Amino acid sequence: MVRHVCEPIRDMETVKEMIEVLRMRRNGFRDAMLFELGLSTALRFSDLFNRESGTFRME
Repeated sequence: MVRHVCEPIRDMETVKEMIEVLRMRRNGFRDAMLFELGLSTALRFSDLFNRESGTFRME
């Protein structure tokens, strides 16, 4: 059985590059927004993905 190790991105330049790559994809705005939201809230993608649209409050 192969185990995949996931390490956090610690380099800000890599984060910026990742956001740019995500923005160039078909659903780039959404993908980049979810990536940045995950960084800002420290939530995993699976945690963000399972939320409903009314779950988040804007203050």
